[in-house]
Amino acid sequence: MKRLFFSATGLLMVGGVAYAFLINDQRLVLAPEEAPLQISGEESTNKVKLLRMNDGTLIAVYGEGQDVPRLAYDTKAKEVRKPYDIVVSVSIDNGDSWSAPINVTNTAALSSSLGILEPTGAPVLDPEGHPDLAADPRSLPFPGDSDKPNVFNVGNQIMITYGDTYCPGGEQRFVVYPELNGITVPYSCLYVTRMLWNATTRTFATSWPGGQPYLTQQLTSGVRDIKQDANRGNPTALVINWQEDPRGLKLGEADGPGEGASGANVNNGTDVWFASLPTPQFATGSWSTPVRITRNTSESRPLSSAADKANHPPGDYDRGNVGASRANIGQIGTTVVIAYEETKGTQGFDEGKYIRYNSFLWNAPPEGGEVGCIISEPGENARRVRFLTQDFTNEVPLVFIYKQGEFTQGGPSDIFLRRATGGQITPESLVPPIDAVNCRSSIVTGGNPLVDMNQPPALNFSGSAAVKGGTGTAPGAASGDNPIENALAHRGVMRGNTLVIGYSYTPDLFRFTYLDNSDPYNFYIRRSTDGGVTWSDAVNMTPEITGPSRLTVKEPRIVGTPPTVAGGLPGNTQDASVIYVAYGLQTNVRQPIFQAADVDIYLQVSLDEGLSFTPAVALTSGDVIGGLGDDLEDFETQIRTRPDGLEGHVVWSSGVPPGRASADTVKAAAYRRVLVITPDVIFKDGFESL
Repeated sequence: MKRLFFSATGLLMVGGVAYAFLINDQRLVLAPEEAPLQISGEESTNKVKLLRMNDGTLIAVYGEGQDVPRLAYDTKAKEVRKPYDIVVSVSIDNGDSWSAPINVTNTAALSSSLGILEPTGAPVLDPEGHPDLAADPRSLPFPGDSDKPNVFNVGNQIMITYGDTYCPGGEQRFVVYPELNGITVPYSCLYVTRMLWNATTRTFATSWPGGQPYLTQQLTSGVRDIKQDANRGNPTALVINWQEDPRGLKLGEADGPGEGASGANVNNGTDVWFASLPTPQFATGSWSTPVRITRNTSESRPLSSAADKANHPPGDYDRGNVGASRANIGQIGTTVVIAYEETKGTQGFDEGKYIRYNSFLWNAPPEGGEVGCIISEPGENARRVRFLTQDFTNEVPLVFIYKQGEFTQGGPSDIFLRRATGGQITPESLVPPIDAVNCRSSIVTGGNPLVDMNQPPALNFSGSAAVKGGTGTAPGAASGDNPIENALAHRGVMRGNTLVIGYSYTPDLFRFTYLDNSDPYNFYIRRSTDGGVTWSDAVNMTPEITGPSRLTVKEPRIVGTPPTVAGGLPGNTQDASVIYVAYGLQTNVRQPIFQAADVDIYLQVSLDEGLSFTPAVALTSGDVIGGLGDDLEDFETQIRTRPDGLEGHVVWSSGVPPGRASADTVKAAAYRRVLVITPDVIFKDGFESL
């Protein structure tokens, strides 16, 4: 073990190297010290995710551009690029080095559909008015292109889910985008990859068919376009949900933050689907047949309008009056919880969405789907639902957090909260209460929530009752009481009766949008130690981000520690009081005249359930707050910690310094390790990784 000591100046010394100042008896030590480690290769990457296994092994999963003869069209970035495969890289030395990537999809060199990458007009039509791609000289085989990976592990069992445009089987469809002057993209289908880590040999098991270290399976056909998959797992079951749009991914309306084409804007008849696998059968079992969880499809018939026919191949298409999107999934023992947005279906009378949720036993999903229970205010627009879960033995096993306001997408809104109490998650258990009798009202089943429901208001978690009134000061306020403030990017951690929830907030959305030196987003947190009955005042975690800084906060993260792991490794006992907070910074620019740029990423750690935090440290090569700027864009952080929380691991997407990658590389997967050093642990074992 290396010797730790402090110099006369207060610097932590490790092997004669100074690492950090002693501040408030806590300090964060970063490794590598000089700069983040680029763990990916020469090609551009997409959405890096991170797992930490029980033996300390780190597994990074990300999309990687493939050097194949075909190109793909990226509907989010609206550009032609190399197709992505999903790859897996491993570190068995605590992040010091990483293995060559293992390609677990291998679809980029394959094709199951034609597409058109040239924005030069509508495709050739057949006699029935449908696109005839085989007759269009511009059409080319469209490569398999993997969307972002979503990952989860139960012990040494690893699940990776993603959408991909390689969908063999003969049912795959495509969509023509008139907004993009004829660009034509195949639908995506859902894939799931299983991997099994062998902690003894510290390698992946190769007992799958063909002797590969993975088993990749296609779960859907591409007859509907999948998006927004999410997964979870526990010792009972692995579960997945995703949305399927019968008429293909919509590009979005560019009214809110982000680049669009995220799956938030859907066609009617879009349903949430579900599949499961018993965890004990991970190595030998099969995924259940996918089933609908929602009931948004009323019929299936051919397209009738000339415009619809001109943008899709022939066939029967699911039809309905509403569409569900952006579902999240959770598990409480053997119970699955799925919450999602759903359009109102009022045909322009009242635009916007409801938040609904469904719950069921993992192996007994509702036959044919069901209408979920509305938890939002029916007369307003609600979206971006997230939730926190814990065992039913707790008084509060479930907390819903979502955005809600009087405006449609892009308009001001507040963060609202409802809790499930009494160790239950039924509609009757929610606090503040809802109209549990009528919460399943739906246009689809002949009801109208705007008329049928008398919904009490939820807790306004972020709002104020008056302009510049201060965030989180008016729990009883309606979203319209202060029509200019806006909150988003809500995240949280729940451990027993302690809840720590954060969100980004601007007191004046309009000044933030149209000025570059006023009202940026700051990241705030609030705490409760009585299960959400009472809450602390909102604490600004980013006070240095002011109007004159010309910066704003983006994509905050709040991460707690994992459960205790049996074994003799250092730090394997959970300390639930440790919480990691990370956030990115972005330039504050006048929109839509200028495009904001991602800048640097910062991390803080609490050892006392969010009462106090270490000073922020820049994880990235640059430190714009500290005056050390660079030209690299850094964004989309993922954090995993050791159970005791004194060691953390962070990955993110980063720009690439000149000379370190090929000219067409856009972004790389970056990594850094974080050690929390405090006086009471300096002389204990467990810091060999320094």
